[in-house]
Amino acid sequence: MFSLDPYVIIVPPGNPGRIQGLEDLKRPDVKTVYSPTASGPSGKVVDILLETADRLVAPGIREGFIRNAIEAHDCGWKVFPPVAEGRAHASITRLSMTTAKETRGKVEAIPLPVKVMVGMKVGAIPQRVAPIAGSKHPELVAQYIEALRGDLGREVCEKHGYIHSLSSEAASHKALFKMKPAKSKVGGKGQSQNEKRGSEQ
Repeated sequence: MFSLDPYVIIVPPGNPGRIQGLEDLKRPDVKTVYSPTASGPSGKVVDILLETADRLVAPGIREGFIRNAIEAHDCGWKVFPPVAEGRAHASITRLSMTTAKETRGKVEAIPLPVKVMVGMKVGAIPQRVAPIAGSKHPELVAQYIEALRGDLGREVCEKHGYIHSLSSEAASHKALFKMKPAKSKVGGKGQSQNEKRGSEQ
């Protein structure tokens, strides 16, 4: 494992809804937006995160978040316009998605408690790399992996919103770096074209 893609709460610039954390998402005055039918990381995993927050933070967060939703989408990228335009006060997404060309600077990101993401035990948070058995160019593979784990990898990851194992934020996310690969599948039929666009950044 060489980096993380943690989940965050996104809010409009200036945070008009005064969102401080997960508990605020169930306030009756807060408007949310989400993508329940999107591919795993933006759909099912967010739902698992909310269920975990009910257990580890406060009951009723998931129910309140869904109740407060003004829109429900089939793609994780579609939650950004309502938040950026101020029609919604908050949504939940991955940090890397806030650094894309289309979204950078249009929303603010609020970190989530590490204990909630660890408690999920599934999802696309840890970013891993490993050689493929039988590779014809093992020396190039080794160089690539070394680059990802080194300063070059750190520079690229930080540019695109990932927390690299060498970054200053790694210490506070140590528990996430220890997460084991999830055995269950949460992606359904796979990513939509819009989701793939973000994965290819």
